[in-house]
Amino acid sequence: MRKLTLAVAIFAVLFSNMAFSQDWPNRQTVRIIVPFTAGGVTDAVGRLLADALTQRYGKTFIVENRPGAGQNVGALALAKSAPDGYTLMVTAPGPLAINQYLYPKLEYDPQAFAPITLLSSDPLVFVVNSKSKYQSLQDFLAAARANPGKLSYGSSGVGATSHMMSAVLFAKAGVQVLHIPYKGGSEAATALMGDQIDMIAIDPVAAVPQIRGGRLRPLGISAAKGTPVLPDVPSVAAAGVPGYDYATWLALIGPPGLPPELANRIASAVEDAFKSPELQSKLAAYGSSYEGGGPKQLADWIRKEQVKWKASVEASGARAGQ
Repeated sequence: MRKLTLAVAIFAVLFSNMAFSQDWPNRQTVRIIVPFTAGGVTDAVGRLLADALTQRYGKTFIVENRPGAGQNVGALALAKSAPDGYTLMVTAPGPLAINQYLYPKLEYDPQAFAPITLLSSDPLVFVVNSKSKYQSLQDFLAAARANPGKLSYGSSGVGATSHMMSAVLFAKAGVQVLHIPYKGGSEAATALMGDQIDMIAIDPVAAVPQIRGGRLRPLGISAAKGTPVLPDVPSVAAAGVPGYDYATWLALIGPPGLPPELANRIASAVEDAFKSPELQSKLAAYGSSYEGGGPKQLADWIRKEQVKWKASVEASGARAGQ
């Protein structure tokens, strides 16, 4: 009798989850957390997604910017949310694959988040102020080598890929450069153009208007294959740091405990939204394209990225506060 009762209870829970998942979204508002300030690429992609899902379902999908502490503020907000599909997050690698190796303690479990789908994977470009005396990456590294700790680089926050890609670059080159974290890429770019720092790694599409406007100078692309957005800019590997090959990525995740059926439902909704030629065109304007895949594929991706970034953090010697 007990076995029958248990079986009935399990069936009821499974049936309830399936029905709940099929009904999503039936509330008026869905929050999409972005753990950066407005104006960056993560924010832009989050808003593209929110607009597309709003049009598709007739519900309100809103972006909520929760910057700070290397994306940990936004990640903690998601971790504390109900696992009902009405709070999601568009995130860069930090909360999932980097911060656990940078910070001595986190207030959330990176392994507990529910993977939904991989949105994009793209390189960054290292840039300096156009008034800078550094004409090439080798110029910058030579100056850093001659003046340990005197030059500085900005990032969109501790643990952000702009931080880690820079830290790994300088570790590989054997130079010491001071890290200045900001709350987003746009803030770091403003600081660079204001001569407050010497270099940043930034999304190529965000950099293009400033490059064409004569305000920034590109020195190298983080990915060995380069980027079609800046076809004349060499990769960091080609510019003199052999073996350097990194890209950043954006993923959609849910709170811990999100039912698998619901995660699959949301992943399918996102995939359907990105089939729109209009949305593909808007994403291409950011030099990106939809990667896709469901929760299982994203979980596999995150595991591989954790291995890579753990080794990179250890090799760079980077720690929170540096």
